[in-house]
Amino acid sequence: ATAFSTKQTRPLPHFVAYTGSPGSPTIAGYVFWTTELEPLERGYDGPIKMLVGLDTTAHLTGVLVTEHREPYGYFSVDLPEFALQFKGKDIRDPFKVGTDVAAVSRATISITSSSRAIRNGGRRLARALLTPSGTSK
Repeated sequence: ATAFSTKQTRPLPHFVAYTGSPGSPTIAGYVFWTTELEPLERGYDGPIKMLVGLDTTAHLTGVLVTEHREPYGYFSVDLPEFALQFKGKDIRDPFKVGTDVAAVSRATISITSSSRAIRNGGRRLARALLTPSGTSK
């Protein structure tokens, strides 16, 4: 993206991502905080705050873990591989840990909860902002 909107609150909290020049921007997708769209999803030791990008075809463009209190250190969602595995993932995928989401030893609760927050938040935003053909409303 070359630019982002200010935070939008309707129909759900999100930011709009744009490509192109400032004079003729094109919507490239949307960005949301998991803690705003799925506030009840919690890791082992509290909420895991992630910034998630979604393109106009309902595929994830990236995940950035910005805050968590997980006790596992390098066994947790901190690993770069955790976030990287979601890039390009279709939100219609099951996001099942051990099947299409890599499991991390000793961090099952955190990984499962994070995956659910990414999936459910992405699906909620897609239902609200994307048409069935995968374009913006």
